[in-house]
Amino acid sequence: MEDSRMKSTSTIFNSIKTTLFIVLATTIVLFLLPALILNRAASGMLSFGMFRYLAILFWSGGGILLIWAARDFVIRGSGTPIPTDPPKSLVIHGFYRYTRNPMYLGVLSALLGHFLWFQSLWLLLFLGFVFFVFHTGVRIYEEPTLHKLFGKAYQEYQNSAPRWLF
Repeated sequence: MEDSRMKSTSTIFNSIKTTLFIVLATTIVLFLLPALILNRAASGMLSFGMFRYLAILFWSGGGILLIWAARDFVIRGSGTPIPTDPPKSLVIHGFYRYTRNPMYLGVLSALLGHFLWFQSLWLLLFLGFVFFVFHTGVRIYEEPTLHKLFGKAYQEYQNSAPRWLF
């Protein structure tokens, strides 16, 4: 009984930390920085006509992907997406069956939605920059850390799910 109460308290605490982290990170990457870019970008506008409404699909899909994957970190992994408080268990369920980085893909999808909606070449360049930062962080920090934490289980997972989508 005591063990289940502690696990429940830990899950609630991890949920709160994850929510705060996701809100802070997405506010910066998905709202503040794009707003600054659009505010400064007087040129570089493109025209997609009706295709700009595809942005709604990318925003929605990206948001669902991000929230669902973060939820899996808390519930299945008993941790958070915060690098200093990672999951205690390797998360390989849900969207993690198809990609090792669904939260990053959710953010990138939402940024692609921004590009389509606002039709700014500068937002496309920002999307490329964010992907570069994510990819570099995954290669240099996350993958070696996961190898140390989970060993052969992570190696098998690496062989079964792509880093991104392919």
